[in-house]
Amino acid sequence: MVQLVLALAFPSTAPAPTAVPPPLAVSVPGTAGGADSDGGTGDPGAAATQGTAAGGTSAGGPSHQGAVVGPAQGGPAAGDTSHCVNGRQFGGLVIAPPCAPTWRGDNGGATSMGVTRTSIEVVLYQPKSNAAVDAILQSQGLSGTPQQDQDFRDRAAAFINSHYELYGRKVHFDLFQGQCEFAPSDIPCLRNEVDAAVAQYHPFATSWFSIVGEVYDELSRKGVVSLGGLTNAFDVAHRPYLYSVLMGQDEQATLATEYWCKKFANLPARFAGDPLLQRLPRKVAIVADDLDTLRPALDQLQEGIRRCDRNGAQMALYSLDTSTAVSQSTTLMAKLKGSNVTTILWAGDPIFPVFGTHAATSQAYFP
Repeated sequence: MVQLVLALAFPSTAPAPTAVPPPLAVSVPGTAGGADSDGGTGDPGAAATQGTAAGGTSAGGPSHQGAVVGPAQGGPAAGDTSHCVNGRQFGGLVIAPPCAPTWRGDNGGATSMGVTRTSIEVVLYQPKSNAAVDAILQSQGLSGTPQQDQDFRDRAAAFINSHYELYGRKVHFDLFQGQCEFAPSDIPCLRNEVDAAVAQYHPFATSWFSIVGEVYDELSRKGVVSLGGLTNAFDVAHRPYLYSVLMGQDEQATLATEYWCKKFANLPARFAGDPLLQRLPRKVAIVADDLDTLRPALDQLQEGIRRCDRNGAQMALYSLDTSTAVSQSTTLMAKLKGSNVTTILWAGDPIFPVFGTHAATSQAYFP
């Protein structure tokens, strides 16, 4: 999972859609423009105001073009509710959805790409193996065998299909093995992989975590629901296809700035690991991936700290290239140590801090 979400932390703006995303051609049983009994797609506008899948919202506010795969809220309520626990669909998870009566009836057949009368197609993207990342995951006990990964997918699908109300359908997972480099990211290659995955599986949705905005842009352009998200503006521009996993990076920068200014600005670095640094007023460095998609949020964070902290904030960027991670980290930590940086805000991916921590320790640098 760490490999799947590599570099997900603190993403920011990305290019606007290259084309206006197509509307979701969905319909709801019992509404005008419903699907034909043989599974044909109904009027694309029939569900334009029916809400989002599972009652969710597109990042930045409610979507008015919902990814509807079942009856709209307030639709047929016939069915048994004995499976529900404390008003929720099932027990054991605090994120369980509200209780939904067991549904019976005509679900409309094929209501969207990847949605048939009996199934909902979801593509899970498996990134190309990276030796450095794999070694770190293995050393931390976070790696799994292909068979273990497949066992998890099978059990996840079984859990979803047995616990969620999917209106006569079952979620079906397909694994798409990527061949594009992601550290650093090969953007043209990644766009082509999106196109290839959509052409092969015609999915309703995909799990394709990436720091590259172009990936989400291409998925939205193809009319595929995806989970990820960058800034709020980017998410809103890609409605109703993009749903955020994290809050927008502009919001993250705002909250990090507020926390710094209220808790740390202009005070001694008393939490530093080096007694010499503890006597100094805090001097912070923002360490992050050198990616265009991150810079607006990073610049916002740096400027916000400058307004409240007399020492300001130093920017220290590195290339997302694991083949040079050791040399980069050695140089970067030496620079921060020489500048008497007492505190590091790591606003990047979860893998490079491993290299950075080792480099700092080898130089007896403990911010």
